[in-house]
Amino acid sequence: MKPATVVLLPLLLAAGCHAAPRGPVADADGLAAALAAAGPGDTIILQPGDYGRLQLRDKSWDRPVTLRAAQPGTARFARIALENVRGLIFDGTGLDLVLGAGEGERTRGADIRGGGALTFRNCAFSGTDDGNPDNDGFGLNARGVDGLTVENCTFRNLFRGAVFAQSRNLRITGNQVDTLRSDGFDFAEVDTALIAGNRFRDFFFSAEKGDHADFIQFWTNQAGPSANITIRDNIMLQGKGRYAQGIFIRSESGARYGKFVIQNNLYQGISLHGITIDAADAPEIRDNTILNLGGQKQQSGINTQRTSNAIVERNIACTFNSREDSGLIQRDNLLLACRGPHFGARDAGRAPGEVFSGSIEPAARPEAFVPRDAQAPGWRPR
Repeated sequence: MKPATVVLLPLLLAAGCHAAPRGPVADADGLAAALAAAGPGDTIILQPGDYGRLQLRDKSWDRPVTLRAAQPGTARFARIALENVRGLIFDGTGLDLVLGAGEGERTRGADIRGGGALTFRNCAFSGTDDGNPDNDGFGLNARGVDGLTVENCTFRNLFRGAVFAQSRNLRITGNQVDTLRSDGFDFAEVDTALIAGNRFRDFFFSAEKGDHADFIQFWTNQAGPSANITIRDNIMLQGKGRYAQGIFIRSESGARYGKFVIQNNLYQGISLHGITIDAADAPEIRDNTILNLGGQKQQSGINTQRTSNAIVERNIACTFNSREDSGLIQRDNLLLACRGPHFGARDAGRAPGEVFSGSIEPAARPEAFVPRDAQAPGWRPR
């Protein structure tokens, strides 16, 4: 059965008055009526159920209207499309993206164009719940948005978690991202963003389909550079998954990235690119821990390329690489000996077993990556 659709176009209300929603709503029609009558600051409670496709266009509230699930995760949408919408909060809702006939991996579950002052809080973005991200699309796509918060949400069983493009004033915090096929969070031409406290694990890229999996990625291909970005306190573990790069910031066009602060992040995987930043001015990379899985030949590390006046300090990594940088400062970093089965080789650096407080096998808890020495550099749990 085709899911119901909530379509809300601009309404003209008498100045200074509105019909506030009364009681919770239970279906798509009830939600449409409640949104049409909602005034600034109202909260609409969603009873458990299927709310189909929500489409809003050219709506604005001075104080955000909240759509709150009566029970977290039980009010579900099939799609969300917002165009030039300002002042809306989704709290505890779910989105189930099931691809229909003719829909491919770039189908968007939540698609946001323009607008701002938007929040997704305690929400779940899911593809087909079969543990196979090979038949799924994007959880969230946002373009041209000024003011977007995504916090304490889950992204699971998807091709990509979320893409943020040509947007500003983003807060992407405290999210759980796992069982994806390609990228976790992608950013292009973003100004002013906090990406903090997110956990990424168990990505399953498809080499046959040309995937290039990254937990966090920035690009300039068909977009301008990003600036004023803070990436901190994120945990990125390959776990039981396949190859995935950590924080990968590349300028395909050669355009220069502005201010980046990359601090207190943890990465373990088989990629060389634990943290890689290209063509950036004065980036700061400090207090991160980057290491590869035992038995892997590649050494995961921190890589700077074509940067100016970069600071790389108090990090732990298997390798530190510099290429075509100017004014680079590297200080107080700790080099690990990461070659050989279970890091057995001692050709350079310190053995991880001497540095960390617990087992660092793939199934280890993040707390195992805390250094034994309280004064040592590197990542700490927050």
